[in-house]
Amino acid sequence: WIEYRPSDPERFEKRLRERDLFVLEGRLAKEKGDARARTVLLLGQTREQLGARAFGRGDTAGASQDFFSALGWYRLAVEENPGTEWRHSAVFAYLNVANQIGLYFAHEMVVRLRALAKDLPNDPAVAYMLAVHTVDIQPNGTIGGNPQEGLQLAYRAAKVARDAVKDPLHPHDPHGLLWRPHLLAALCAKVLKHGPAMRKSAEAGVAAGGPRDAFKDYLPEEKTK
Repeated sequence: WIEYRPSDPERFEKRLRERDLFVLEGRLAKEKGDARARTVLLLGQTREQLGARAFGRGDTAGASQDFFSALGWYRLAVEENPGTEWRHSAVFAYLNVANQIGLYFAHEMVVRLRALAKDLPNDPAVAYMLAVHTVDIQPNGTIGGNPQEGLQLAYRAAKVARDAVKDPLHPHDPHGLLWRPHLLAALCAKVLKHGPAMRKSAEAGVAAGGPRDAFKDYLPEEKTK
């Protein structure tokens, strides 16, 4: 049998920091065009991984340093390659890290995500992120953004996700993008006092694989159990 065992976390992080970064940075001076664009993007991804690992062990200072380094590499990939396929990946990666560290306010993210959504209309992650920042859920659970627009964008994100998994090359949904837009739509419908829309979204979310407990506030019969 074949047994998969993940690498030792400390050893893997050491390899990323001491070997992978060194090799990738050494390739930059030798490469041009798409090859260089890919290397710059990989440098950003490597720094992002290191930032996530540092954050996971409570090293916020180290995480911040790596995340901002990742932002720098992603921005370089965007600026150097305005017409290549790598640019869209770099823009999304940049906004994803910016979202993790709270670099922009929600309305600032919306402006940037709208532009990206025009370039990548069939990307479920972009569609969902745009909907999330349009709604702008506050720490206390209230909505700080536009629930009406957020509802429509959540519907669209759900459709984009459904269409995406029909592609035989991308059949999986590791981030729950099939059901999370329905949860967002249910919240918006509740705020807008659209009871039938709230229930319909909640039922669609459960049917799409979402945990029933996450939708209990939007399904009247669940609240009475």
